[in-house]
Amino acid sequence: MVLNATSLHSIRSWRFTRGGLGDSRIGYSGWNGRPIPLALAVCASASFPPVFPPLRIRRGHYTFSGPSYGEPPLPDFDFVPLTDGGVYDNSGMEALFKPTLLPDGTQVEQAQFLLVSDGGSLPRYDFRSSGLPAMTEGLLLYRADQIAREQVTAIRTRWLMEQITTGRRQGLLVSLRSALDRIGGTEFEEYGRLVPSINHIPAPVLAKVRAIRTSLDRFTDIECNALMYHAYLMTDCFLWRYRSTMNEEYKVPSVPTPDWRFEFSSERIAQWHAELAKSAKVFRVR
Repeated sequence: MVLNATSLHSIRSWRFTRGGLGDSRIGYSGWNGRPIPLALAVCASASFPPVFPPLRIRRGHYTFSGPSYGEPPLPDFDFVPLTDGGVYDNSGMEALFKPTLLPDGTQVEQAQFLLVSDGGSLPRYDFRSSGLPAMTEGLLLYRADQIAREQVTAIRTRWLMEQITTGRRQGLLVSLRSALDRIGGTEFEEYGRLVPSINHIPAPVLAKVRAIRTSLDRFTDIECNALMYHAYLMTDCFLWRYRSTMNEEYKVPSVPTPDWRFEFSSERIAQWHAELAKSAKVFRVR
């Protein structure tokens, strides 16, 4: 397992593994008898700026190897400040695209099959302004940051899809923004015969699933189930749709029969609709 953060000093993807920590510019180190809790590595990976401050790693606790690609070493700061891994690598795929050295000295070979999950929120197309100069500047900077992040995501997504559609790599991208009908008319109709519409998330509910906030406050059981089910159903559908393009070991049966499907009765639809109506708020008050 590799957990990614972003080093604010080296501007590189910082990696935590069972064997150690570091990046390709500062170098890699074993834990030196000072492993950090898994929860802390997860916090570093998800320290969304500017909501959360950077997590700091004391350099003196570890023995970093220095730059991996012959670059000049960076100044020896006392701390390495780490922020959200998505700042540098929004999809977390970089370590899987090429042979990558990990902190414990092992090398990750290129993945044969990629199943990429994108849980990023939908882009907002509104822009708020204000007559107050300082507030207007703040809103403008926040909007510019949103656009920059959206562009980084779009570039990586287009590159991944180009790799898959040209046959250079095998895999799928499953995005919170997507839906089953993206597979196209004839194929969607065929999938609908194999997996009845009663197992599909109804469109009004799906719109609320796709709008679920991406903050880190506690989710309800329905919110968790909705996110997981949306991802499972799309993965099932896309694997079925593109099975003919995949190597034999990755092909799914021509008739999908997973036992995890929900049936959307009127009662379940009402429950999900009521619960998810509040899910778009950044932070929910309980």
